[in-house]
Amino acid sequence: MAKYLTGWIDLGIGGRRRVYLFKNDKRENKNNPLYFIKTRTKNGWKTVGKLYIPRKPEGGNNEG
Repeated sequence: MAKYLTGWIDLGIGGRRRVYLFKNDKRENKNNPLYFIKTRTKNGWKTVGKLYIPRKPEGGNNEG
């Protein structure tokens, strides 16, 4: 069973496309993407992007 998030992206003249966000279960280090952004095609899945989420800085709260 695949777990994913889904949503829509507006490509302007290309129209709206449904995108799916899959977690990278094979991530080995922080240089690998945390998620893959994919679209569904007639032939299956196509990876159209990668998502990296920065970590919070260590050492406490740096707001303000």
